[in-house]
Amino acid sequence: MINNILRFKLQTISLSFCFFFLSVGHSFAQGFPTAGAIMSHQMKYMEMQNNAPYLFNPIKSEELQKPNSTVIIEEIKGKVKTEDEYLFKAEAYLKERNYEQALVTANEALKIHPQSSKAYAIRAATYVMMDKVALAQKDVQKSLLKDPSSAVAYFVKSLIDLQTKDFTSAIEHSNKAIELDPELVYSYIIRGYSYIEQDQPDKAINDSKEVLKSLNDSPDAYLIQAKAYKLNNQINEAKQNYKIALRKFEKKGNSKRVSEIKQELEKLYNQ
Repeated sequence: MINNILRFKLQTISLSFCFFFLSVGHSFAQGFPTAGAIMSHQMKYMEMQNNAPYLFNPIKSEELQKPNSTVIIEEIKGKVKTEDEYLFKAEAYLKERNYEQALVTANEALKIHPQSSKAYAIRAATYVMMDKVALAQKDVQKSLLKDPSSAVAYFVKSLIDLQTKDFTSAIEHSNKAIELDPELVYSYIIRGYSYIEQDQPDKAINDSKEVLKSLNDSPDAYLIQAKAYKLNNQINEAKQNYKIALRKFEKKGNSKRVSEIKQELEKLYNQ
């Protein structure tokens, strides 16, 4: 079955993706610094999910969009031969927070195709996850030089903006990514958090609803809604969405987010 699946070729850069990153009911990789070491590199704003669609998906199969696709992914990892397959493998590692292996695999893709916009974008996303923003910025620029219409490259730019707290640019680059690929769901998450930071709660709520259309288990979508309702002084709605986000982040083992949400809930109940 896997050999047949691998015959499918990459056709477009659409989130039919990874956040890498990009986020996502993570399973922690073996043989790589996990737990505390990985938590220090954890995304400040996004949570990527293994059951989310891939950014660069050369394998057009519904099986890969299912939550229990780990076995299929593991089988594919052992059969890598082409650039597209290396990119898929890199994204699988990225979702597992195994950033070192994602980096190695993206480099292998670049050996096969040194001018690959897609490979530079994936490597840039990996660098962001590793808190190596300067390297990420260089790679995303290379990606856009190779392909100025790369939605994923603009998504990575927005991710860098969010990490550096340049929320105006994050919105601008998310807009561009969405213009190029309206199905790139993580761009709505980036833009939603950015709208929160710029005190535009209604726009943030709209983006969270777009996320839930494609990714109905996204903890970020509910967290964005909670923050937005809090800004609108809709306290009951804020509490409700914080509780949903809390359960989902607990399920994903994101202790940092769990702690933050509990603190927010305590503040709301003490008002």
